[in-house]
Amino acid sequence: MSLTNEEAAPLVNLLQDLGYKALFNLKNSCIQSRMSGLDILVFYGPNKSIQFFCGMTLDENAAFGLEEVNAANRKFRFAKFYLDDENDLALEMDSLFDASREGAREDLSAIVLLWEGSLGLMKEELTAARQRDRKSADAAKP
Repeated sequence: MSLTNEEAAPLVNLLQDLGYKALFNLKNSCIQSRMSGLDILVFYGPNKSIQFFCGMTLDENAAFGLEEVNAANRKFRFAKFYLDDENDLALEMDSLFDASREGAREDLSAIVLLWEGSLGLMKEELTAARQRDRKSADAAKP
């Protein structure tokens, strides 16, 4: 999705109006922000689509692999978890959104609420995976 400054401006303004930092990144054609303590990217594209993305490099203690990703996707159908080519965790959420529509602020507020909830669930899933891994390691000790 290629985005110009002019096309991004209404969405940047709406995010800022909702209290979020929002900076347009022309190189990556996206809006950079921070929500729930995590850096995120927002892509706004053709056909009035919006995509939220958060990527996270997993450390060796993350205990979050393909099995956990698949379980999270079965559990939370509105956001998509996956591991990228470098085995980093990614979370995406897509929605229809028209920044020029009357009521766009309220629409975006509802979408962001769902996204913030998804970020919280991602943190909970990572914490739960680490706890399960610790319990398994403790049980294996003599």
